[in-house]
Amino acid sequence: MNKPPSLRPLSIKVIVAWEMLTGLAMGLALIGGRQPVIIFGFRTVGWTAVASGLLLLALQFYVAVGLWRLSELARRIAIGYFTYGFVNLTISHLTGQSTSGSSLRQEGAGPIWWCLTLALTGVACGLPIWFLIKRKAVFGKPTISPQA
Repeated sequence: MNKPPSLRPLSIKVIVAWEMLTGLAMGLALIGGRQPVIIFGFRTVGWTAVASGLLLLALQFYVAVGLWRLSELARRIAIGYFTYGFVNLTISHLTGQSTSGSSLRQEGAGPIWWCLTLALTGVACGLPIWFLIKRKAVFGKPTISPQA
């Protein structure tokens, strides 16, 4: 007996799995309340970090569940979330902020490491965006629409 093809592309399944795994890791890091959260180059600590981390965590899980359900609204939010991630990571690297307390600038890294770090950031955030745009046809209509 032939199995019917899945409507959910492998690329979307991988994005969902990645979001769930990284969300779990972020949630575990937030439990102690000592892990700083960096937002556009600004380091937040304590309850501010926990609150902003929980907000990002909730958004991340919403995106993962929505993508699993092939929600168009979740797809659009995911594109924004990955764009935010790229801008946030780029600014954090360029301003010298990181969760480990060191940066490429503080370590005296040469231009090759700057380029490599920014390229990896671009791939990590850009590849999901590309797949979300390319696989747009499998997603349903937005769940929030103006009523007549």
